[in-house]
Amino acid sequence: MKKIKMNNKERSIMINNRALILFSSLPMIMAPLSAHAYIGLGPGMTMIGSFFSLIIGVLIVVGMIFILPMRMMLKKRKAKKKADAISNKTDGSSGQ
Repeated sequence: MKKIKMNNKERSIMINNRALILFSSLPMIMAPLSAHAYIGLGPGMTMIGSFFSLIIGVLIVVGMIFILPMRMMLKKRKAKKKADAISNKTDGSSGQ
């Protein structure tokens, strides 16, 4: 690479031009492409509340899936006991 000889005045103009280019482009370099702003806790609290509602809803559905067959079984057992009690009353009274 060939070295270019410059006098002090040319060198000073070149340095001033570099500084001018650097400082004039600095605002464009530092300008954000997107807004990086603090949002706060509001959206996070809303998301947490929605998440808890979703979890509670799923737990209720799963609980009902397990409880409903047991309730039906108990209802049938109670109806069967009631029918047996009624048939025992009628059988006992007709035998006398």
